[in-house]
Amino acid sequence: MSRTPGYLQSLYRWHVRKFGGSRSPTAKNKAAIAVAHKLSVIIWHVLATGKPYTDLGADYLDRRVDPGKETRRLIAKLQALGHTVTIEPPGLVNIALFSYRLCRTVQVGRV
Repeated sequence: MSRTPGYLQSLYRWHVRKFGGSRSPTAKNKAAIAVAHKLSVIIWHVLATGKPYTDLGADYLDRRVDPGKETRRLIAKLQALGHTVTIEPPGLVNIALFSYRLCRTVQVGRV
């Protein structure tokens, strides 16, 4: 595995987690095969198109996650474990605290 962070390294780590974790030799072998397949696809595209390979970046897989879908998945997982989940919009509490601090700063500045 490469020591420089990039798309293939993050793909390998994602597959290891998907197939059973870093302690499982089978998961590591399956992840290595998946990355080898991806590498062969990359090589084929480079040879077929003549364009140089551009790495997608180590955070490519993280950027593809839909926040709403991930929230629903985590809520369902917690509910399956028997927890009661209450979700609050993230902006309301922060806006109220920010406006309180802003008003307080303005009042202190005038005095």
